Amino acid sequence: SSTIDNAPLLDLYYSEADTQGKWSKPRPFSEFNSKLNEGPIAWDSLAGMIYLTRNDPQHKKNKEKAAKNGINRLEIQVLSLQDGNWVPGNPFPVNDKQFAVGHPALSADGKQLFFASDMAGGMGGTDLYKVEWNANEGSWSAPINLGPLVNTSENELFPFVDAESQLYFASNGHLG
Repeated sequence: SSTIDNAPLLDLYYSEADTQGKWSKPRPFSEFNSKLNEGPIAWDSLAGMIYLTRNDPQHKKNKEKAAKNGINRLEIQVLSLQDGNWVPGNPFPVNDKQFAVGHPALSADGKQLFFASDMAGGMGGTDLYKVEWNANEGSWSAPINLGPLVNTSENELFPFVDAESQLYFASNGHLG
């Protein structure tokens, strides 16, 4: 499949290492791929959850809600493992038809989820935000903008948090 401008749609692939550490040829991750773009994924193995970037499927069904440039907005879809199958969970609370939300990255303990969004009130085109898990309420906090040390007037995308809680990301607003 391809998009309006004939760009290919994005799918997820995986590769497995053998006992010698040699990686297999990448194969499509068919459980998650659809007729929409699938992008960065965050795997919470402690909770048996996946946070997956995907085009909002409602935009294709309702032209009035489609992005003004004809490109489907991104959202984070939540999937949980039930009886060996990945099934949709509760919608990610930050998703909104007015802006894109994607590129999830989980802290090692699963208590913070970082993401990119072009929501109103940001510092640039796309900013990085985080939500924090409130175990007592069983829900994510309101989004917190990561502020001027991270975000610029340009775009910040693709956050990654390592085991030592260091944040890595792409930016066209920071030098180097």
